[in-house]
Amino acid sequence: MSYFANPYDESAAGFYFTDMEKFNSQAATNQNSEGDPVNEYGIEFIDGSNSALFTRLNITQHTLELWFEEFEDLEGQELACVLFLVEHCEIEKIIDKMSEVSVICGTAEDYAQEQIDNLELPEGLSEYIDLEGYGYMLLTDYTEFEIGDEIYFLTI
Repeated sequence: MSYFANPYDESAAGFYFTDMEKFNSQAATNQNSEGDPVNEYGIEFIDGSNSALFTRLNITQHTLELWFEEFEDLEGQELACVLFLVEHCEIEKIIDKMSEVSVICGTAEDYAQEQIDNLELPEGLSEYIDLEGYGYMLLTDYTEFEIGDEIYFLTI
């Protein structure tokens, strides 16, 4: 993945970087046109996966280290969980809150079929159940997320 550090000081040049170490080393030596150090940058996502997460988390220079430590490589259920939690809490609290989230993978119909399979229904009765409707009824308090080809339902 690559990122761009865009200095707020318009007389300074920005730079590309791929990790926190490279950001720190380039930022430490970056100067504006008068030779003064540059201290503040806007951080832009350039290339790689998780650009939507980067944007939703509103990553800044001050949260960049947290991005690299906790979020950059997320995928699957963990990614869905973070995308869900970003609406409910501050970035610094997301990792601690992840264990409180209930995640169901698959369609509402798949979930309903799982629930019906766990019941002892008379043979043939399950054929008369609207699985999709029943699934959505069971998942009323859940938020649906699609990531690629995967569907997730999440709630706290």
